[in-house]
Order: sequence, then structure tokens, then C-alpha cells
Amino acid sequence: DLVPDCFDGSDEDQCPGNCNFESDTCGWDLGASYDDFNWMRIQGKTPSVDVGPDNDHTLNTAAGHYVYMEASYPRVAGDVAWLESTWFTNPTDNCMFSFWAHMMGEDVGALNVYVFTIYSKDLVHTLSGEQDVVWVKQNIRL
Repeated sequence: DLVPDCFDGSDEDQCPGNCNFESDTCGWDLGASYDDFNWMRIQGKTPSVDVGPDNDHTLNTAAGHYVYMEASYPRVAGDVAWLESTWFTNPTDNCMFSFWAHMMGEDVGALNVYVFTIYSKDLVHTLSGEQDVVWVKQNIRL
């Protein structure tokens, strides 16, 4: 969750998917071949007017990076964009997936978080509709 709970930071070092998107996508797949459109790594404001953040969450500047998907035209209800992490191998009971979301605009749908195993695909969290004009933190125990 990008917060070192251990004095030496070791709780963060071994977390797959740990990424603030400042230098790259850290192995996150932004463009699954089976979705309708893709996520993008961007800086500053979103291309659409009056939606999305002015800054990223990590640096809180227009120079910072974040991942983004366009919910406005040409998107239509039911379109899906997948953002996939690397596999989390044998997460412990204390494994927490944390992220910051910015969902602003009348066309915002839902952000769903799924956990895939070799046996199932389970919906574990949903954030729907416009949230506010700020980044909101989400914490999900895996």
C-alpha cells in the first residue's frame, strides 16, 4: 500500500504490483486484447474537458504520472477496459491491495476489482459513479 509498516520497508519490497507509475507501468498490463479499449499512462490533465484530475496523486503535480482510461465519447455503456497486475503468489491473510482512484464526470461507470485464481474469478470491490473532484483511497484485503 506504499506505506512501510516495517521499520526497514521490507513489507513493501516483496509486494508484486507495487507501483506509482512515475517511471513506468511496473509490469501492469494496460492493454488486454479482450477488452473494448485500453488504459493509458499519462501526466497532467486528461484529454477530456472538466473531468479527471489536474495532477497525479503521488507527486501532486502535473509532472506526475498515473494510469487513466477515457469514459467519455466514444465510449458507450458496457464498454470494458482491463488493467491487470502481475500474479500475487500465495498472498498472506494480511495482504492488502490499496490504490487511489479519481472518478469524475457524468459518464463515469464503475471500477471493479477482481481476484483471479487458477479456479475462479471473483469480484471483490466496486466503486461506482462520480466520487468527487479529489483522489479517493481504496483498500481491499485479498
